[in-house]
Amino acid sequence: MRVPIDWTKLLLGFSGLRKEIMQAKDELEKMRKDVTTPGGEITFTVNGLIEIKAVKINPNLRVHKLTEFEGLLLAGIEQAIEASRSLLAAKAKEKGIDIEKFRSGEIWAAPESEAGEP
Repeated sequence: MRVPIDWTKLLLGFSGLRKEIMQAKDELEKMRKDVTTPGGEITFTVNGLIEIKAVKINPNLRVHKLTEFEGLLLAGIEQAIEASRSLLAAKAKEKGIDIEKFRSGEIWAAPESEAGEP
C-alpha cells in the first residue's frame, strides 16, 4: 500500500532546506583566513567557499627567475585552497555533515540494505 504524499509539507520542507543552504553559503562567504607562504613572501586571503579574495605580495620579494616566482605562487595557492577547504569542513561539521563523504561520493551510495533491491 502506498502512503499518500503531502506535497505542501514536502515543499515547505524544501523551502526550509533552501533557506538553511543560503544561510550557510552566506556564513561561508563571510569567513576569512589568511595563508602565508613559508618565507612570508605572499599572503592569500580565502573564504569558506574556496575562493581567493585577496593576494598580497611582499614588496621586498626578490626572485631571480620567473619559474621561482611561479613555484612560490603555486605553493601559496595550494595552501590557500587547503585552508579554505578546512573552513568549509569546519562549518559542515557544525551542521553535522561529514564533508569527506561528499568528496568521496559515499554520501550518494545506497545503504547496503537497499543495494540489491530493484
